[in-house]
Order: sequence, then structure tokens, then C-alpha cells
Amino acid sequence: MAAVNRHNINVGIITALTNAAAVTALIGNPPRVYTRTPRHVTYPWLRVDSIPNRPKFVVISGSGPLWIRTANTQFSAFSLKTSASEVAAIQAAVADVMDAAVSTVTFTGGVVVMSLLVVESMPYEVETGWDAVSEYELTVQPS
Repeated sequence: MAAVNRHNINVGIITALTNAAAVTALIGNPPRVYTRTPRHVTYPWLRVDSIPNRPKFVVISGSGPLWIRTANTQFSAFSLKTSASEVAAIQAAVADVMDAAVSTVTFTGGVVVMSLLVVESMPYEVETGWDAVSEYELTVQPS
């Protein structure tokens, strides 16, 4: 089973996000998308995190057993607004980019997203504004 480099997946996701007009309209151009948040940041912004996981063993009807790789990616949108509307709009723009990535985007290293599952998606109020967390499980395979 070929290894899937999570860094390459993150780079591909960030590239897709920064090229999406709906995302840049919400978080600036150049878009404020980070894997490590700077000390002083302008709001709103988006953080992309990889969540470690293990390969899964599945049986596909007619094909026999198969190892698949999953990559969990979490998006956290941050806003200083007094309502969740801005982070909800950022989540929606991220969801559109992720939906479009299935079977159409080949990331660095030849990794293709085969399917996508939303694990969690919810906004919540914090002391200084709003945060919205979306977690996606991507089923990936080398192309």
C-alpha cells in the first residue's frame, strides 16, 4: 500500500481554498488561511489542521478486501462578529471547495480524493466572537 503524505493533501486543500473566489471574498485576498496561526492576525481567518488516522480495511462487493487511506482535515473559521453568520458563510464556502475536490483534484504526490464525509460541522460562540469547526474525512488513493 502506497503512503499518502498528509502534508501534500493540506497543501492541495489550501491551494484549492485560496483559488476559490467565494473563499477570498470572505477571508481576504490573499486569503488568510493558516496551518499555524500568526501571533497577530486579521479577522476573519481560517485554520486548516490534519488529524492523524490509520488505514482502514474494507471489503468492496465483488472486489474483495482492500486497504484504503483516509485523511481527516479540520477547518476552523474565526470571526469577531456578534453572530455566527460570517463563520457559517466561511464554512459553506469551504464545503463547496471540498465537494468540488472529490475525484477532480490530484494533489501533489498524485493523491486523488475518492470520497468525502463530513464528520462534524458546527459554529459556537467564544469570548471574542465566533468559531466554526468543520471536520472532513477524505478517502484518498494514489493516482
